[in-house]
Amino acid sequence: MDFRLTEEQIAHKKLYYQVCEELSKQKPKTWLGFESQFDTEEGWKFHRYCAREFAKRGWLALSWPQEYGGTGTMMDKVLLSEARGYYDLPGCDIFGVAMLAL
Repeated sequence: MDFRLTEEQIAHKKLYYQVCEELSKQKPKTWLGFESQFDTEEGWKFHRYCAREFAKRGWLALSWPQEYGGTGTMMDKVLLSEARGYYDLPGCDIFGVAMLAL
């Protein structure tokens, strides 16, 4: 079994990391991680900002079936999650888009 990423997946991964790197430059000084999005108004605004940026790119519904508005694959969702984790970014709420779509 070949576990290497395809050329398309590699390109998507690079894009996810580039966007997340840019978004990370907007982190509030009070940002301490995931809980920060709920602890302060500044954190909540940053979460919403990131979510809007992901939505503009069609990334909030990556793993949905295409007939329901999906714009990618489960692997795309994994790669975006990896980039978000690397840069410690919010923006994808499991109780919002993901839960309601399932």
